[in-house]
Formats: sequence, C-alpha cells, structure tokens
Amino acid sequence: MSAAGRSLVAATLLLALAAPARAEAQHTLTIATLAPEGSSWMKLLRQWDRAVQKRTSGRVRVKFRTGTLMEDESDMLQLMRHGKVDGVAGTGAAIGRLQPEVRVLELPLFIRTEGETDYIRQRLGDHFRRKFEERWYVLLALSEI
Repeated sequence: MSAAGRSLVAATLLLALAAPARAEAQHTLTIATLAPEGSSWMKLLRQWDRAVQKRTSGRVRVKFRTGTLMEDESDMLQLMRHGKVDGVAGTGAAIGRLQPEVRVLELPLFIRTEGETDYIRQRLGDHFRRKFEERWYVLLALSEI
C-alpha cells in the first residue's frame, strides 16, 4: 500500500453538530481530539484554527480539547452527543460510528498513488457531506494523517 493509502486509512474527519453561528458575533468551536499537545497533528489543527480566524476576521476560532482529557474516541463522540464539544477530530473508525459509509476509505489497496487521494476527495467528498447531514452532522474536513 502506498504512503497515500496508509495515510487515508487513518482518515481524519472533523465533524460538528449543525449549529449556525451569527456572523457578527464571536463564536468558538470546541473540537475534541486524542492528538497530544505538541504533536504534528495538533500543529496542523492549530494552523487550521489560525486560518479560520483569518478567513472570518476573528469572528470564529477553534478551541481543542486534546488527548489527555479522554481515554478513547468513544469518549469524544459522547462529549459531542451531549453538547460538551461542537465536534470531533478523529480517525475513520470513530467517525465511521456516525456514518459507516466513510469506512470505505480504509479498504486495503483502495488508494495506490498520491494522485488518487485528491481524486477520491473530489468524487466522494460531497457524497460523504450529504450522508453526514442526513444524520444532523456537518463534515468540516477530510484529511490524511
């Protein structure tokens, strides 16, 4: 399996319950993740927060509840279901509990070349977004680890 295939096996999806924010108000999205503080994954998530703040002129920011606060991804999903966090940054296994179709990305040899990753995002991204919305979730991003 190529590096792209292995990275998509552990696909990271960010989800948030659908909750509109008023454009003029300051709004903070709280995202649960098992990624430890200081990890390369958290560095990317912090970079994403800076991009969100820039694109919204500071009206929206992202706060993270990192790995030390939870035992496993089930804990993250429970926090989201109970309204304690707005979303989850987790693996395909965790997100697959919310929308099983996304698990297709974990099939062995599904992705064999680097270029196939972008192709899959283009072909399946909108489909996955619709499927999550049917269950009252919003797919914010699909990325690789």
